[in-house]
Amino acid sequence: LAFEQGSLAVRLKEKIMYSEIVDLSILIENNMIYYPGDPEPELSKYITLEKDGCQVMKLNIGTHTGTHMDAPAHFVKNGKTIDNVNLKKCIGKAVVVHLPNLKPYYEIVPEDFNKLEEHIKISSIVLFNTGWIYKAGTEEFYKHPYISKSTAEYLKNLGVKAVGVDMLNVDKTCIQGEQYTENSTASHNIFLGNDILIVENLTNLEKLDTTGSTVMFLPLKIKDGDGSPVRAVAFV
Repeated sequence: LAFEQGSLAVRLKEKIMYSEIVDLSILIENNMIYYPGDPEPELSKYITLEKDGCQVMKLNIGTHTGTHMDAPAHFVKNGKTIDNVNLKKCIGKAVVVHLPNLKPYYEIVPEDFNKLEEHIKISSIVLFNTGWIYKAGTEEFYKHPYISKSTAEYLKNLGVKAVGVDMLNVDKTCIQGEQYTENSTASHNIFLGNDILIVENLTNLEKLDTTGSTVMFLPLKIKDGDGSPVRAVAFV
């Protein structure tokens, strides 16, 4: 009886803690968004039920396709690769910073959300909800807000282990032949240089409260990989 009561208590606790799962991942499909210069995603039938008795698809994508994680090796020489990422960094309590109605190329600074500092200190992951992911398919999508160097330093100093955005890039996306410089990749350099994981192209963040969610994004175990698509979810 004691064992059964204990098991029931655990099940009730799990039900209360995780009453809803929110999918934070965009769909991988043909004609989807992808970073300029990366491989264009291509999905096709390779083996079919009608001809071969089973179905297998051929998937041709880059390591930074869709909702994906950047490993330190993406920007850091001799940085940790995706197959060596500490999976404990891929799950944790999240603070969601809601910043709707931002202008194109808006630079997110600490003053935009530092009122949440005490919440961030007791969490481990910070997610930025701007709604920009819903501009996918438009030219404005590539003119997204981005994380300033001061914000990256601020979050590093608060001890976060991962940062996620509902945008194509934590830094400004360079298009039309623009060249990257140290300043234009400052957030990548700070986060990845300090073993802070980056997750980009998240969705449905508006469904999460500022606090109260545990998030998880597990990458594929790609040998020497610089990144990987993830299935990102939130347990509310």
